Amino acid sequence: MAPRKAPGIGTLALAALLVTPAVSPQGKDASYLGSVAVVRDGGGGPVVRGTVFLDSNGNSMLDAAEPGIPDVMVSNGREVVRTDPSGEYALPAYDDMNVFITKPADYAVPLDDDMVPQFNYIHKVTGSPDLRFGGIEPTGPLPAAVNFPLIRDPVGVQFECLIFGDTQPYTNREVSYVRDTVGAMLAGRDNAATECLIFEGDVMGDDLSLFGRFKRIIAQGRVPQYYVAGNHDLDFDAASDAHSFDTFRREWGPEYYSFDIGKVHFIVLDDVRYPCNGIDDHPFCAPDARPTYNGVIHDRQLAWLRNDLAHVPEDRLLVVNTHIPFVSFSDSTTRKHQIDNLADLHALIGNRPALGLSGHTHTIEQILPGEHFAGWQEATGTGPAPFHQIVTGAVSGSWWAGDLDDDDIPHATQRQGAPRGYYVLTFDGANYVDTFQAFGRGPDEQFHAAFNTPRFRAWAKALLDFVDGGPAPSDTLPPVTVSDL
Repeated sequence: MAPRKAPGIGTLALAALLVTPAVSPQGKDASYLGSVAVVRDGGGGPVVRGTVFLDSNGNSMLDAAEPGIPDVMVSNGREVVRTDPSGEYALPAYDDMNVFITKPADYAVPLDDDMVPQFNYIHKVTGSPDLRFGGIEPTGPLPAAVNFPLIRDPVGVQFECLIFGDTQPYTNREVSYVRDTVGAMLAGRDNAATECLIFEGDVMGDDLSLFGRFKRIIAQGRVPQYYVAGNHDLDFDAASDAHSFDTFRREWGPEYYSFDIGKVHFIVLDDVRYPCNGIDDHPFCAPDARPTYNGVIHDRQLAWLRNDLAHVPEDRLLVVNTHIPFVSFSDSTTRKHQIDNLADLHALIGNRPALGLSGHTHTIEQILPGEHFAGWQEATGTGPAPFHQIVTGAVSGSWWAGDLDDDDIPHATQRQGAPRGYYVLTFDGANYVDTFQAFGRGPDEQFHAAFNTPRFRAWAKALLDFVDGGPAPSDTLPPVTVSDL
C-alpha cells in the first residue's frame, strides 16, 4: 500500500446551511434518481428472479430495448450469484431477506431524493412486529421479478470517500449540530472527486424518528451516502436480533452489503447483535440480564461474505466497515466493544490487501499490521493485527458535550483528546492515503500534544470519584469546579 500521511486536520467550509442551500455544491452528477423496479404480478414462488439492466432512458423501468448487464453480483443475503449474459439472475428465496446487487465499478445505481443508493429490495412477508419507530411494512408475497437499473459512471481508479464516525444526535438540537458541522462542510466543499460518504454507525442517538431530517441534511453534499448500523440505531423494543435493525433497513437499506468503486471492494458488516441475552456466552448477555448488545458477526452474514469474496479478484483492496471495532486500543480488555468471532473474519479475508474502518469508541486509533495489545487474545481470539485498521472517531466527539465554541457548537473533545472531525480517504487503484480533518481547524494543523500537572490530576481524580459514586441529589455540589484550576 502507498505510504499514509500523518493524521491531518482539514478546513471546515464556512457556509450558512439552510435546509436547502442557495447554491448547490460542486460535486457528482446526482441527477439519476429512481428506484429498484419491482414486478408484483405472478410472483410468490420459492425463487427470486430478475434482471440487472442498463437504464438507457433513466426511468428505472426495464424497457423493451434496454439490454441486460452480465456478470453483476446479486445476493439474497446468503448466496451470491453473477448475472448471466442476458443480465438475468435467480436465487433461493426465504422470508425476511434483503435482495441486493453489488454495484459494479464504473456503474451507478439510482439514488432517492436524499442521495441514498437504491440497490436492494426487502422481502418481509408480514412485516415487522409492533415497533416504536415502525420497522418494515408487510411486503406480501415474493414479487415476480426484482429488476435492478444501472447507468454507466466511468469513475476510473482515482477517487475519494469521506468517512464519518458516530454522529449520534439524541435530540433535534444535536441534529442541528450535525447540520452546522457535516452539513455545512458538505454544502461548501468541492465534492467532484468524492464518490461516497460512509457513516460508521450510531447515526442516531436512539431516537430513530430523527433519521428523516438527518438524511436531508447530508443530502446537501449531492454524494451517495452509505451507512453502517450501530448500537444506537437499534429498534430497542425488538425481541430478537432478526428485527433489531428493521427501521434502519427501511431508511437506509441492508444491514450488510458490498459495492465496488475503481479497484476497491467496499464491504459493510453488521457486528451488533441485539439482544445478545441467552445467545452469547458473556455475563452481560445472561438471559436474566437487562437486554443489551454484543459485538459479533452472525453466521448467515459470514456465509454471505464467504460467497461474496469468492467473486472478488485477489488484488482488489477490501475496505471493511463495521461499527464496533475489530479490536480497540482504548477498550482492549472488554468483550462487547470488540468482535467476539474476529478470527472467523480474519480467516475469510486471509492475505488480501485490506483496510478496516469502524466507529463506536469515540476515539481515533491507528492500528497497524503486526500491532498487538493485551486483551485482544482473550476478547477476540486473535493475535497481532493482520491489516491496517482505523477507528475513525466521532463527529459528535464526546457526545456533543462541553462548552460551546465560537460557532455555538460543543467542543466535545473526543476520548484521548482528539477534536471532532472526519476522515478523507483518497484512493489510487488499490492504494490509499488516509487524512483526518477536524472541524474548524486549518489544514496545516497536523498534530497536537498536551501535558498535565499534578494539580490537574488531583482535580480530575476528585471529579471522577464524585461521578463514579453514582447519581447524587440535585442540590449536591461537586467537590471541585473549573474555577479550582
